[in-house]
Amino acid sequence: MATRHPLHRLAEAAHSAAAQGRDDAGDHALAFAAAFAAQPLVFAGSAKAGRGHGIALLDIDGRPTLCAGTDRSAAAQALSGHADALVEGTGTTILEFAQQARFDLHLRTGPGDEDVLLLDDERLLLLARMPALTPPASTTIPHDAEAVRAFHPDRFADWLRGYCRAHADIGRAHLALVSLGGAPLPDVLVLLDTASPARHLERIRAEAPALLGPGRRLVGEDALGGDDAALARIRALPAMYERGRDGWWARLRQRLRPLPIAHVRIAVRDDRPGGA
Repeated sequence: MATRHPLHRLAEAAHSAAAQGRDDAGDHALAFAAAFAAQPLVFAGSAKAGRGHGIALLDIDGRPTLCAGTDRSAAAQALSGHADALVEGTGTTILEFAQQARFDLHLRTGPGDEDVLLLDDERLLLLARMPALTPPASTTIPHDAEAVRAFHPDRFADWLRGYCRAHADIGRAHLALVSLGGAPLPDVLVLLDTASPARHLERIRAEAPALLGPGRRLVGEDALGGDDAALARIRALPAMYERGRDGWWARLRQRLRPLPIAHVRIAVRDDRPGGA
């Protein structure tokens, strides 16, 4: 069997280290992220030249998907004539686009059935935010409470309050900010006290991208990686929404005296969550 592409070997090493919970899992993930960012790629392009990166997304099994290859022959095999054009770039090109739109990546590195690397939208966004790609920006959230408040998703929070009021089974809702490594923008975590949190979160996720803007995503409790202390800290703060205490007087009081915001930092290198 032909030697597998280096990206495959790095991806497998990162996956294995993470699955075993090894201390070097973060280092393997960073090595894969750096190699992916530098990798020359050929991907599906749009016939409309001069617009963004010229990237074209295909609908595969109902999901927006970018087909790409490590060279022109691999890209042509992955695309099978579905694209208007082939565009050359690097992994960084794709990661920059992944912070503007959600899509899966179908990357062919050779002619065999095993020479396909599949990365879903969540993993692409994770790669894009790893500090190995860009050093921590000066806008990384500081610990000061007033500075943290500048990153509060006001539009999304207002919409979420309305959603909670419209669904009687939601008793409380908590919001928190979650920063992964050196990411300049924090993700938004939502905790719902309800009998069916998964059903509601699925609906909320559908609205979140337009309300949060590019570069941010909505995450659930699993983003904390089982850190019970961080979860308890979030729940100890006043809820963003609480049924029976969300009348006009409560909303006015929140505008005059905003609720405290929990901010949780998740370390990338040792893969252990921590509070800020």
